[in-house]
Amino acid sequence: MTIRRLLAVFLAFAAMLAAQPQPRPIKRPPNNQLAIEGSDTHTGRIESPASVTGITSQLVFHVSPLIAKGMLSQQVEDAIKAIDKANGAATILKLRAFVAGTGDLRRVQSIVNDFFTDRKWPLPVVTTVQAGGFPLEGAQVVIEAVSEEKKVMNPNGLMLVPAVEGTTGAAAINALAGAMGSSASNALRVTCFADSMAEAEAARKAAVTTFPKAAGVYLQSTRYTMGSHVSCEGIAQNGPVRSAKLLFAAPQLGFGEDAKGALDRLDHELEPLAAKRANSVLIDIYATSLAAAKTTKTLAGPSPSTAVFIEGLPALDATIQVEVMIPID
Repeated sequence: MTIRRLLAVFLAFAAMLAAQPQPRPIKRPPNNQLAIEGSDTHTGRIESPASVTGITSQLVFHVSPLIAKGMLSQQVEDAIKAIDKANGAATILKLRAFVAGTGDLRRVQSIVNDFFTDRKWPLPVVTTVQAGGFPLEGAQVVIEAVSEEKKVMNPNGLMLVPAVEGTTGAAAINALAGAMGSSASNALRVTCFADSMAEAEAARKAAVTTFPKAAGVYLQSTRYTMGSHVSCEGIAQNGPVRSAKLLFAAPQLGFGEDAKGALDRLDHELEPLAAKRANSVLIDIYATSLAAAKTTKTLAGPSPSTAVFIEGLPALDATIQVEVMIPID
């Protein structure tokens, strides 16, 4: 092949390469990290909010039905769909998920985040607690939701009652009704933690007649039947909480015997929000031992609080979890 022909072939090949579309360069931010919108810059993980607020007079409360079919991820999604259907146009602000069975409760947060992100819904604050069991075989999760309606639902405020105790389910429900007083007929939500499934069911039956309008959760706190003790907390219309808004802070964990550490972490998260734990209208404390529950309740101070002994928490080595509701004017 002559030099002239070789040169012609080379020029033709170069022209063909020039005609091919060239990849566009990737523009990186100054820190050289590719950002994913709505996620943690370094890990790509979707971050949950540290807190949410809702207009007190517009808050509504729902509980998902117990579902026996499917694995944990499917049951969580089905529970949220049921809550969304009951909500109508209301926006979900806060979820409290009780998980039982063999499902990994640490996955609940990511399942919720993915579900809400796919639908372009604002992410709620999520609390996850491991319970001992539910009265339906195969049910792995039940979820409570606090949502904000577009209209006034509670014109005369709310009453948030920390857990009261009874030696039986019926006694605990009667004690809760007594604590609510005249607001008992307007109860919106009841949550009962029982030492046995039998007393959880007894609490449910008593609540059906005592609080006919209330959504309810009735569970066995740990896998082991320990007696007949029951603790029930509730929310009702017509009460002293009449602030413009309620703040729901993300729960904080404690490890070992460090109950003070969990409370300190909560205070640290509240500081930039100009909110103080001392102003809480309800503090919920979940602990993996009775001693830790009592110690944390004492350290939490005089604010109304529920302290319960439960099966487990989202971190395997966590022993305490604390969350609060704080009025914001």
